[in-house]
Amino acid sequence: MRDRGAMTKYGNNEQADITGYKHLAEYCAFYEVTREDLVTHPEYAAHILKYQPYLEQLITGYGVMGTINRPIAEGVQQEETADSRRN
Repeated sequence: MRDRGAMTKYGNNEQADITGYKHLAEYCAFYEVTREDLVTHPEYAAHILKYQPYLEQLITGYGVMGTINRPIAEGVQQEETADSRRN
């Protein structure tokens, strides 16, 4: 992942350079934008750059919750299977 705050000079304007971020696909999905949108609308990339630490926390949190929820979901599935066999 690139350093937070990376900026690239484009002509006379600076634009947030987030193209190398590890979770760029997740950021785009979260904000419902494409990589092309980030180029044509540099303000989108700047917004993602600004809130990138919070997005990383969300991604980490969803990963942790998935680990916690997996055994719960498996238990519910086993109960439903057992119930359907009784009926």
